[in-house]
Amino acid sequence: MIDNLIDNPWLSMATARFVSQQEGQQSKKHSKSSKQSIIQGLNHLYAPHDFDKNPNYVDIIAVPGLGSDMTYTWVSKGVHWLRDESMLRKTIPKARISVFGYRSQWYGKDAVENRLSTISRDLLDAIKMNRRESKYKDRPIVFIGHSLGGLVVSKAVTTAKREADSFKGVIDCITACVFLGTPFRGSGAQHLAKIIGMAGSAVGQASDNDLIRTLKPNSQELLELADEFLADVGKVQIDVVCYFELEKTNGMIIADEKSSTFEGKPRYSWARTHSQMNKFDGPKDGHYRQLSGTLKEFANQSFKKIKLRRDGECAS
Repeated sequence: MIDNLIDNPWLSMATARFVSQQEGQQSKKHSKSSKQSIIQGLNHLYAPHDFDKNPNYVDIIAVPGLGSDMTYTWVSKGVHWLRDESMLRKTIPKARISVFGYRSQWYGKDAVENRLSTISRDLLDAIKMNRRESKYKDRPIVFIGHSLGGLVVSKAVTTAKREADSFKGVIDCITACVFLGTPFRGSGAQHLAKIIGMAGSAVGQASDNDLIRTLKPNSQELLELADEFLADVGKVQIDVVCYFELEKTNGMIIADEKSSTFEGKPRYSWARTHSQMNKFDGPKDGHYRQLSGTLKEFANQSFKKIKLRRDGECAS
């Protein structure tokens, strides 16, 4: 969600730009470099060479957090664990791996006003459109959501369940959701984001947008979403696993255990900061091995899960 102020290049540049402008020294080059780098929509990072001809492949879709940037969000020490040959594509060779990009800048002159409901619907529409062009429209879907991206995923699940006529081809295929530091009940860091945003607003550089307001601790919107999501994954039989951080970011835990887990669902703690929850140095990284093992298990079970759903529908 709100990455480490030091480790997050986009936020660091945004902060530097604010200070620079205050001093009357902002340059066009700096302004351009601090723009959020994204490709909106569903971006395929890897697909097996015979993906379009083989029905036995899974879709793994990763959704990043607030203010994410395609150039660094999933990368640590030059390793992009969703794309690199030695990482997830090697662990789960029978999977197409994609990232969903969306605008979520909350600071800087390129700040946008966006809503959780809009982003989640865009995700569903992107999946639906992508599958409309495919011969195999019922491939299993395994979601990975980091921080705010996890809220986008959970909102997408509840929307697809409640609007089954529009998104039946999607909800029937979702078999698992893996969450990395997702603040299902809000985050105290919302105040930090708001303070920085308000400071930037004074010079026309920020927006106190809806996404920031949504992250208010124990907001009614998030509490209702959490309840709806739990009910829906129970009905559809979607596997859920939550990972939460133990290390502080600028003196605070962004998404603590209480906020980022569900009662009765598997949970695992990592001695990492919030911005490190979705970055891994290589295939020997212990946390990567744990996460990739979970994803591999979900991928292997996904076709069986969909078959059981269909058998249940036929029986009823």
